[in-house]
Amino acid sequence: MTWQKISDTHDLISYEKNKEDMNIRIEARLNKDRTWSIYKTYFEGDNNNFIDEHKASNISDARKVIDKLLEEKDLSLEKINEIKTKKSKALDINLKRAFKEDNTEKWNIYFNSSNVGFLNIRYGEKVEIDLVADESFRFLEKQLLEELNTVLGLTKISREILFNNYYFAHHSHKKLKSKKPRKLVLGNIEIGMGFRE
Repeated sequence: MTWQKISDTHDLISYEKNKEDMNIRIEARLNKDRTWSIYKTYFEGDNNNFIDEHKASNISDARKVIDKLLEEKDLSLEKINEIKTKKSKALDINLKRAFKEDNTEKWNIYFNSSNVGFLNIRYGEKVEIDLVADESFRFLEKQLLEELNTVLGLTKISREILFNNYYFAHHSHKKLKSKKPRKLVLGNIEIGMGFRE
């Protein structure tokens, strides 16, 4: 099934795809404040089954979001039901600090005892937070950010807080073993480092 362009005007961009089990519509609308709201809506029959919502500050960014939505894999009905179930429950997130330095912290994020991502926090004139989490949390982003703000006490900080959110689909670990000691050279100082378990 391919996408069909329905509309492309100064205030509305719309695409549709008809599949056997559902119909999907991508729609971008210009708001009164000149920003854009973009929706990817899944329909089963006449019922609106699920909405994936995005924001963009201008038409150029809106078109980039639309292009990404057109290329991404569509959700299955099973995945939609799983997301809806997660959204209906309270999000029980646990954080564990991995390290803390002068102006930087790293926190591991756990959901139901599974590590689902991490946060890097940099404190400066503004607080910058890189959130890297499992793709399934992309649809729970609002709840996740609210929970992180509460747990980390960010609501009490008077500085501007900027979240950079990244989501991954696959997660793997690889451990490398080295039998030979390696040498690290810093300037004119040679330091021998043996990697043994």
